[in-house]
Amino acid sequence: MRYTPRTIDETRYDRLRCTENELCINSGSVDHTELLEGSTYDVAAVRVRMTDQNGNTLPYFFGSVNVMVSGDIEPIGESPVMLRGGMGGLYIRTKGSVGRASVTLSAEGCESVTLGFNISAI
Repeated sequence: MRYTPRTIDETRYDRLRCTENELCINSGSVDHTELLEGSTYDVAAVRVRMTDQNGNTLPYFFGSVNVMVSGDIEPIGESPVMLRGGMGGLYIRTKGSVGRASVTLSAEGCESVTLGFNISAI
């Protein structure tokens, strides 16, 4: 059997924004970005995955990810978020008013990733 080199699908890695040991948030990592504020708060789940330069999960990575929020949202639980086996997650909740908000995730040796949220009234 003869080895045939192949090209990498560049669009996949642009979408994931992965370079060597970069914090990788793919398009399926937030369950919803449109939050509703009414008689109670709304919550969104954010999933975090540490990858290598090829988009592969780093199964032996046990580190932390710092969470910074702006706008009228707050994380539920502890910050920083601990990754186990290269994966982890957190929940974001609204705090009572409408507008735009964002969550910035960062880790040592990795590029920061910012996720945007829109909060509207019911």
